[in-house]
This record gives sequence, C-alpha cells and structure tokens, in this order.
Amino acid sequence: MNNKKSSNLIDELGIYVHIPFCLKKCYYCDFFSQPISNEKVQFYVKKLKNEINNVKNLLIDRKINTLYFGGGTPNTITKQDFYEIYDCIYNNFNLALNEFTVEINPGAGLNPEFLKNLGVNRASVGVQSLNDKSLTSIGRIHSKDMAIKCLDEHSKYFDNLSCDLMLGIPYQTKDDIKYFIDTVSKYVKHISVYMLEVPKQSKLKFMIDRGLKVADEDKLADFYNFTYNLLKEYNFSRYEVSNFSLSGYESKHNLIYWKYMDYLGLGSSACSKIGNIRYSNSKSLDYQKEKEELSIKEMENEFIMLSLRLEEGLDLTQYQNLFNINFFDKYSNKIKKLIKYLDISDTYIRIKSQYLIFENSILVELLDF
Repeated sequence: MNNKKSSNLIDELGIYVHIPFCLKKCYYCDFFSQPISNEKVQFYVKKLKNEINNVKNLLIDRKINTLYFGGGTPNTITKQDFYEIYDCIYNNFNLALNEFTVEINPGAGLNPEFLKNLGVNRASVGVQSLNDKSLTSIGRIHSKDMAIKCLDEHSKYFDNLSCDLMLGIPYQTKDDIKYFIDTVSKYVKHISVYMLEVPKQSKLKFMIDRGLKVADEDKLADFYNFTYNLLKEYNFSRYEVSNFSLSGYESKHNLIYWKYMDYLGLGSSACSKIGNIRYSNSKSLDYQKEKEELSIKEMENEFIMLSLRLEEGLDLTQYQNLFNINFFDKYSNKIKKLIKYLDISDTYIRIKSQYLIFENSILVELLDF
C-alpha cells in the first residue's frame, strides 16, 4: 500500500459513540443492548470516559469532522449523563464538527431543545413503520401517532432530520410503504431503508418459527424496488444501497465509513479504523478493546466492498493511489463475466442502479476472500 498517497483517506474523521441502553429490546435486534438502569448507566459513563482518556492520543493533531451517538437508544439516558459523555469528548478531541447526529427513538427521553443547544445538528428517528400492527409485531414501543409526533417535534429544531424504514416486516403492504413515505417526507430530508434480517437467536425468529409471516426474498426485493421508485418521485436520491436523501442531506458520518476514511468507535461493541489498524470493543458493559493490523488484501477488499455500495461507485484513481495497481489489470477477467451489471468509465466503476440491490452477490463473484 502506498502510504504517501493514502493520506486522502484520512482527510475526514468521525467518532461513533455507542449507547447500549433500551427501554425494551426490539424482537429483531442483534445489536448489543441492555435494559436501562441508573446503576448500569453510571458504570458505563465512567467506562466511556476512561476509554476516551486511553485512546485520545490515537487522534492527536487530527480534527474530528463528525460525531454520531447511536445505540441502543441514546435518548434513554439523562441530560446530565449525555452531557458528561459529550463534555469528555469535547475536552479530549479537536472537534471541528460539520455534522453531529443523535439517534432518537419515539417514546424515550431527551428533548430536542437540549440536543440542539448542545450542538447537535442532525437527528435520526427510528420510525421503522407507521402500521401499528407491524410495530407491535416487531416489539417497538411506539405507535404510529407517537412516531409522527416525534418527527414533528424534532423537525422544529433540526432541518437535517432522518428516519428509518424497515422492509419485510409482518403485515406490511405497499400501501403501508406509500403512506410511510408520504407522511415522513413532510418532515425528513433523509431516509434509511433497511431490509429485515432475522438473527437466529432473536425473539422474532422464535415467532416466525411458530407461524408469524414475514416477506420472503422475492417479496423483499419487490418492496425495495417499489420503495426506490417511489422515493424518486419525492426527490429522494439513492446515494448508497440503503440510504436516500434530498440533495445535500447525505449522511456525512456514514460516508466516512463507505469512503473508507478513518473513524473511532467508543463504547461496547464499537469498532474503529485508524490507518491500517482496526480496534474492536467486546459486547459487554465492561468491554475490552482488541487491536488488529489489517493486511493490504483485507484493506483492498474492504475498500472495494464499501465503495461499490455507493451510487457513485469506486474511484479508480484513488484505488490505484492506495494499492499501486490498476484495477482493470487485476480484475479484468472477472469484470468481463460481470459486465452486464457494471457501469464503467475512465474514472470510476460502479454497479448499475437496477442491480445495486444484488451488490453482495456481485462482490462474491468479483473478490477473492
């Protein structure tokens, strides 16, 4: 790898903070989360502050461009606890934030005025559905009315507002999806569209095994294509396989991941990539950090996989600068077999829009893992 040329991957830098507490675990959730209690939160805040003090030298002399609080449910903790975590980050890193996002779940706490005054300029609301029967079936604590109220309240404080839509959940129809987009488009500038995945050990898997119906692969693909086409009518452009926005409202933080820049993950189950080093935190409130040096092959595969998730695709000049080889010299034989799925120019290679949903299958054919 050409270290001199790799500096273009460290121009932007983001910090992710995992808040693992929830009022109730959703039936499909595979993220590390814990039922909230004051005792657990106080232990975890202290653990986070210790981690921040231990890792701050990794980013010495580097500016932090994005900050993202995710979960779990970040808005379950108190204002004081949230501020204490933010204040520790503020005092130990060189913040030059152009985006500060907090994930919000309807029905939890932290009012938007507090977040706005702290410097948050983007909120992402976990709506998932506006069908009450669907919401109950996947274990969400909020109703349709609560979700709309949450969007309305936060839209008064945040111009840059996002929400999640989940496809393939029980009782979902195309009419539900149309109603969802028609409703939330009055408030949000960004929509993340996720296709339901059912972890083997989840409560949802237990319920499916006992007869609850969810969309099969064909129906899921049909729902996705329907959503993609409908969002275009509302001027939401897809910029990544699962993410759509109005012009200028793409997630700057998530683009750091997809463009293979550096990021620091704080908290349980969080991951970091600083140069060619990956740090992984274990799934525990009393988490431990592991360090791994990435090989050039691992970094190349990750760069290709992440780049091809993007509508704009892989930058061929950047690839050559990073890995000292022409992309077509290395992959020409495989590209010939995949040519119907690809859009190729002198400067980029990308998956054609109609095939982006099949990105994983295309990557299996392209890469040597």
